[in-house]
Amino acid sequence: MRQVYSFLANDSETSNKIFNKVVTKMTKSVIVKSQVKELAKFDGKTLSVAEEFYKALEEKNKQLVAEACKRAKQNSRNTVMARDL
Repeated sequence: MRQVYSFLANDSETSNKIFNKVVTKMTKSVIVKSQVKELAKFDGKTLSVAEEFYKALEEKNKQLVAEACKRAKQNSRNTVMARDL
């Protein structure tokens, strides 16, 4: 997972600091499984959701948030906005 955040910095020391800060703040899941299950439909029929899907979705969300944070800071802002996605 550390390599996901390596794009945020030019050197490994800064990358490690960013990684630790992001991971510390994101240790709880931001994915609500029941909500994902409600969305997992095709042609009006509910699909099963594999456990690995939740893990992959969690990682994807963490990466999106980290990239949005980086963009906000590059634009001298402390607020992450929709346009950062």
